[in-house]
Amino acid sequence: MKDEEARRLAYRYLSRRAVTSYQLVVYLRKKGAPTELAQSLADEFKESGDLDDEAYAKAFIGQRSQRYGRQRIYQDLKKRGFPDNFCRQLLTQLLSSEREREFARLTAEKKVAAMPSELSVEQKRRRLFNFLKSRGFNAALARELVFEVVLRKEA
Repeated sequence: MKDEEARRLAYRYLSRRAVTSYQLVVYLRKKGAPTELAQSLADEFKESGDLDDEAYAKAFIGQRSQRYGRQRIYQDLKKRGFPDNFCRQLLTQLLSSEREREFARLTAEKKVAAMPSELSVEQKRRRLFNFLKSRGFNAALARELVFEVVLRKEA
């Protein structure tokens, strides 16, 4: 693949949506560009400001933190090619435990309100716990919210 063709593909890919440098390299590799060329184009776009991994990660955390827990966001960032240290540091900086708890509580309340009334308390607890875990909230927080939300609703 020629440099011009790879550059054209990269511009087209970047014009569709925000991506990370890792995602750009993977895309170009799938299209047949050599690894060195794909990496050099990603570096070039980072230098020019067309690609900003940190801004992408901050926006991603801001969007996802209203629906998902720290563990899920961390996994999703890793899938997008971010290193461990970077993910942990940014999550600590941008997503406080209090904010995560508040979003988890709101999510739990919505879920319980949508559950059929004929379910037993135990079924509601189990479903809510599994739901919160699947959203990336840690087990301790999920357990705490299950008792808080389900018991308060049943009382």
